[in-house]
Amino acid sequence: MDTLINYRFFLATARSCGNPGTPKNGEKIGNSYQYGRVVKFTCNTGYKLHGSKNRTCQTNGQWIGTQPTCKGKTKILFSFLIGY
Repeated sequence: MDTLINYRFFLATARSCGNPGTPKNGEKIGNSYQYGRVVKFTCNTGYKLHGSKNRTCQTNGQWIGTQPTCKGKTKILFSFLIGY
């Protein structure tokens, strides 16, 4: 009986991946971190997403994909172009 209880406890805890976090200058869409759930990521205007746009929780408690970051888009200053 103890083995069955331990097995059930393992399944319950292994099926949660925990909060993957929200990238700075971005947004995480989804707040369920259980096995099979998908969390999506977007970046604020002027930022580009690097990493996984979607991450899925696996049975081993790990997220598939890479942690996304939002990086500012490179801007070329107009004054540089005209020589100021």
